[in-house]
Amino acid sequence: GLTHDCDTSSLYATSVAGSTAQEEVGSIYQIDLANGEVVSQLDNVDALGAGVYNGIDGKRLYYGLARSPEVHSIALDATTGQFMGESRLEFSLASQPGGSFDNAHRIQFTNDGTMIAKGIEFSYSLQVASDPQRNIYTFAYEPKDDSWRFLNVVQQ
Repeated sequence: GLTHDCDTSSLYATSVAGSTAQEEVGSIYQIDLANGEVVSQLDNVDALGAGVYNGIDGKRLYYGLARSPEVHSIALDATTGQFMGESRLEFSLASQPGGSFDNAHRIQFTNDGTMIAKGIEFSYSLQVASDPQRNIYTFAYEPKDDSWRFLNVVQQ
């Protein structure tokens, strides 16, 4: 997954390189677009999709895990874009009404505070399904408690 943060001129890239179904060794990289260098990284996390959102408590990177249907986030420094503190669980796609054991492989945000997470099965295999089922999950940002409220899921 890739996402860009205009405020800090950072590109965030997720990688599951080296990981197997038994071992999690992936990383999320913050790349400075001015010089192309990796300036910070979050290790031992297999993430697929990623997106940056500015909430009531600051900027966070949201990412979908490759090993479970969970979406996590980690705080970002508002000036440098570097990772701060510990990651937190935001929600599980499987626990939403109509949800399933999908992995969030794309995460997007709209100007009105909506998160769109596209879910797909992921199995650490290079085999691609000819017609993969995708579910589109939509959440609304709740500033009063810095959380996400499930709105709906639509099969694509």
